[in-house]
Amino acid sequence: MHESHNPFSFTRVALAKRIPICCLKFALVAGTLLGLFAAPYAGAAEHFVTITSLYAFDPDSLAIEVGDTVTWYNQDEDDHEVVSDTGAWAPFVVLSGESASLVFNRPGAFPYRDPFWAPLGMTGNITVTLVRPPTISAPLRPNPSEFEFTISGTAGQTYIIETSDDLIRWVAIDTNVAPDNIFNYTNTSATNLTQFYRVNRAP
Repeated sequence: MHESHNPFSFTRVALAKRIPICCLKFALVAGTLLGLFAAPYAGAAEHFVTITSLYAFDPDSLAIEVGDTVTWYNQDEDDHEVVSDTGAWAPFVVLSGESASLVFNRPGAFPYRDPFWAPLGMTGNITVTLVRPPTISAPLRPNPSEFEFTISGTAGQTYIIETSDDLIRWVAIDTNVAPDNIFNYTNTSATNLTQFYRVNRAP
């Protein structure tokens, strides 16, 4: 017997402030991999869909990332059901004046509808993509003024390269759009032999 795993977490919620989480990033010093340290990271995001009195989901299309939350808020006087077209989650009802949320923990396309009002266009779609947090590896100092390393991330994502002398004050030195999931970066002005590096996803 195989145990089934539900990729969604369902809650009825009052809108609340989201607490940021931390991710781990590499620090490089003097051409050597120094180790891991925690740095602030925005983490999962929350997206909102309004159920309007015009029998519509607004917006009717969302593009989110794995781990993000979608919250439906019902502004209509009637209750409305949110049903996955593919059976990805169990149908649920959003009562008038209340909200309900799903956490999307896998990538894919997730069309949905209110079955009663779908013939009038009450449908929606959520596209979920997997975006990996950046990591740094393979440090190399080919000469006294250059420092190279490999960044593993997501092709097309914008990354900010930062340096620090004390792991407290960080300065952005470059912004790159990843040409591939794995790519090399070279700092051609790396004359400081005790400099730390980290890579952040751009907002």
